[in-house]
Amino acid sequence: ELTVLSPQSGVRSVQAGAVVLAMGARERTAGAIRLPGERPAGVWTAGAAQRLVNLHGLLPGRRVLILGSGDIGLIMSTRAENE
Repeated sequence: ELTVLSPQSGVRSVQAGAVVLAMGARERTAGAIRLPGERPAGVWTAGAAQRLVNLHGLLPGRRVLILGSGDIGLIMSTRAENE
């Protein structure tokens, strides 16, 4: 479960099997974007999720929440929907 804040819908809870972070021009570490812990379970960077799908044919989860609006976020959302 993830708590989300947006100008359009305010604060709400979202349930997802996996979360793909696709928020910038380059990937940053979990610490750089203030995610606590070594490797939060079910949280993937866009590049890591893309490698998992492209190289291993696996999806990071059945229910996916993608944060971001760049090309890789769009690619991953399309891929997750079609798989």
